[in-house]
Amino acid sequence: QYRPVPMYRLKSPKQNTSEFRVFIQSRCMEYNFIKKHIRIHLGEVIMRKRIIGYRKRIDNLILKLESEIHKGAGSTKESKTNRDTVSKDESAINIDRVIEEHLVQIAFFQHERLIHLIVTVAFALMTIISIVASVLAPADETMGFLILTAFLIILLVPYILHYYILENETQKMYEQYDKLLEIKSGENM
Repeated sequence: QYRPVPMYRLKSPKQNTSEFRVFIQSRCMEYNFIKKHIRIHLGEVIMRKRIIGYRKRIDNLILKLESEIHKGAGSTKESKTNRDTVSKDESAINIDRVIEEHLVQIAFFQHERLIHLIVTVAFALMTIISIVASVLAPADETMGFLILTAFLIILLVPYILHYYILENETQKMYEQYDKLLEIKSGENM
């Protein structure tokens, strides 16, 4: 018969080793559940930081590219030589590669946005069904539906806020893509 032993009584192996992971998994089954549960909620925070950080990085890159273009716009001879030195410089920015990477990131965030739209709409529909059920249910079952409705609303609000961030940041990334294309077409002149 298995009898759980409190974690503080067991001598645990060194952390960040395979023995430690086996120890945790064998002694504390809820560890994995809690870890996955926390990872799901932290995933939204991580995604928010990632999308906003990426957008800011591209904004800074666009500002840098625009300033380089304005520096080289003095005369046509100067701008041609400036472009040559910028393109020969190893630290120069390859605009085609930036545009290609940006399209990949836009596609990734579009996919993320679509998934969150589906989840948000599903939770909204479940909330509406729960509200209707609580109104139409007999008096003794109403409390259960009201608790379910409150639970769904508590989950729905963060989904709506997260979807709002994904939608707006993706729209800003479209504007960045248009600016990058303008910069590229200005370089080719």
